[in-house]
Amino acid sequence: MPSCILTDIGLNEKDLIQLTDSSVPPTTVNMDEVDKAIANADMEVGARLTAKYPGVIDDPPSMVRLAAAAIARWYLYNLKKRLAMPEAIDKQYAKALKDLNDIRDGNLDIGVTPTGKAISMDEAYTPHTSPGRRTFTPGSLDGW
Repeated sequence: MPSCILTDIGLNEKDLIQLTDSSVPPTTVNMDEVDKAIANADMEVGARLTAKYPGVIDDPPSMVRLAAAAIARWYLYNLKKRLAMPEAIDKQYAKALKDLNDIRDGNLDIGVTPTGKAISMDEAYTPHTSPGRRTFTPGSLDGW
């Protein structure tokens, strides 16, 4: 399964036609170009995450799908050199790459362990305690 799909990319049909069809006037969505953009996004995700999260591309968590969609969108806009790259698309691309790097470095949690296993709610919310000096001993609050 790719790290994102066409509906994740979030472009309407008119924009997809304009970005992917090289005929004049553009009339249809060129799915080969869309597939290439998604494949490029997969490569970006894989290059950053596969070493730490081997199965993340097979069943991508939402955060990874969002990043992959932003990358695929950027690649689609990059097809048309004559069109100015919208600033929002450029910023989303840069944020996606930063997010992927943060995921890889452990600074952003995607809800799976490095082995690709989903973290259960019990594991995610298990209280952790550390041994140490107790501030409130059994008798310290007597009289309150």
